[in-house]
Amino acid sequence: MRYSYLVLVFLLLVSCQEMTEPQPTVDVFGYISQEKNEPLKMAALGENLLVNPDFEEFTNNSFTGWTPCANEANILISSNNAHSGTRALLVDKPDSCFYQSVRVNAGDNLSLSCFANITQDTGWSGMGLSFSNGNWQKTGEAPSVTIAGNTYKQYQTTGTAPNNSQYASVWFYTSGKMLVDNCSLAMDIPPAPTSNYQVCELQNNSRWGTVLYLPGYNEPNKGVDYIVAPEGLKLTLDNVAGTAQLEGYVQHLHNANRKWQVSISFTGRTTTAPATNKAAPAGTIWSYYQPRTGKLTGQGLYQGTTLDLSSKPSYEPALQLGQGASQIHPEQGMRKEMYYLVNGAGARKWGEWTTKLSCRDTTPPSSVPVINEVSVITVPSGITNFGGGFINGNTLVASALGHTFVYELNNQNG
Repeated sequence: MRYSYLVLVFLLLVSCQEMTEPQPTVDVFGYISQEKNEPLKMAALGENLLVNPDFEEFTNNSFTGWTPCANEANILISSNNAHSGTRALLVDKPDSCFYQSVRVNAGDNLSLSCFANITQDTGWSGMGLSFSNGNWQKTGEAPSVTIAGNTYKQYQTTGTAPNNSQYASVWFYTSGKMLVDNCSLAMDIPPAPTSNYQVCELQNNSRWGTVLYLPGYNEPNKGVDYIVAPEGLKLTLDNVAGTAQLEGYVQHLHNANRKWQVSISFTGRTTTAPATNKAAPAGTIWSYYQPRTGKLTGQGLYQGTTLDLSSKPSYEPALQLGQGASQIHPEQGMRKEMYYLVNGAGARKWGEWTTKLSCRDTTPPSSVPVINEVSVITVPSGITNFGGGFINGNTLVASALGHTFVYELNNQNG
């Protein structure tokens, strides 16, 4: 009995090792990489990333947003046998494929879902999700999914864009004939950090590859775009005090010797959008901060120039922070229009921050131990003044940076 069981296990293992994932008989990605169709739109929070995902837009014998492999004519036919709506896509020629590409960033987690059924079954049919770099060279792919049966079913696959990925391509292949309808490609967004204290590294945005747009400080023929400098740029958040501090360096997109040292502080955190700002999408919470003080100090070729942010107009938007807050990409990000005076004089000028953020939890910014948000300090006997504050009974009242702190005292020396 034991011998028979071992033989059975051995045969199963051999069988599993010999099994391979079904693949199209044509090189689908070969067509995608050769034709290099630039995506019609970019990812945005809360949106289906696909153009014409329900196949309702059909003009001049083609479906908007979708491309047949090798641009073969009349293989993608409009059918009234739809899963929902009035149209579906019918692949009317065996051994055919079609696809659509979207822009992505490395690390994006994508989920693909479509309804499909087979109207003529002569072999393998399926769908997949492939990733490629800026030169349309494959960087990876999600597991392909076999489509079978003559009634509509929902098919799904997921994948993460590998390093250097810039495009994700949704593709379908059939060796027979196939109906497809109601597709969705969505980005799975990880939850934002929930700690009261966070440090966020600023990253260049995915649309322009920059972090700061500064048309106000306009040098003829020099450009107006800035990227994060090698020294880095970070936003420190204190959600207990409701403050944020932006510190670091940015440099010109085309000249590393044109650089600004950034120091901007924010206060008054709220989750209610001011009249000057866009409200967060439904189900999403953004934080808003008002600028308090700040400046950009020139470095290198900008030495001796300061962009002073103390002249704040009433219409200046607050810093908005959260998932999709950059309004460019769906990840954690920030957006901030800023107004400034060059060396504190002249006409007020304008600039804009649009960035992605990579945030991590950190410890409170004070070395004083915190117990239920009440700091415990040992004060020697007879001391009535402490660090610019004063002792009132058993409490220490001190002021710093415009805030008043009240500490509970533990006087161990009487």
